[in-house]
Amino acid sequence: MASIQSLKKNLKNLTHDLFFDCYVTEIFCAPDKKQEILKVAQKIEAMHNQTLHQIYLFRKQNLRGKESKKFFNDLKRQIANLAQEIIEMLDKLESKA
Repeated sequence: MASIQSLKKNLKNLTHDLFFDCYVTEIFCAPDKKQEILKVAQKIEAMHNQTLHQIYLFRKQNLRGKESKKFFNDLKRQIANLAQEIIEMLDKLESKA
């Protein structure tokens, strides 16, 4: 249970930071980039909701031991990959400005 709480807290912080980066990018980018920034924000929201749904499914599956550890490692890797993809999208928008 503590692992789930920690993961949710880290996900919340990551989502907050990514949204903040989105808003900063929106402030400093040209007005024509707003639709692209909105798409990035929607991707952040989808990542957050998808991860929470996977945690909910984990609780339903009631995995234990190595299976549980593998599930969390895969989930953390997936979150990191998605976050990296979002950061790269924001960097591209900033470099075009």
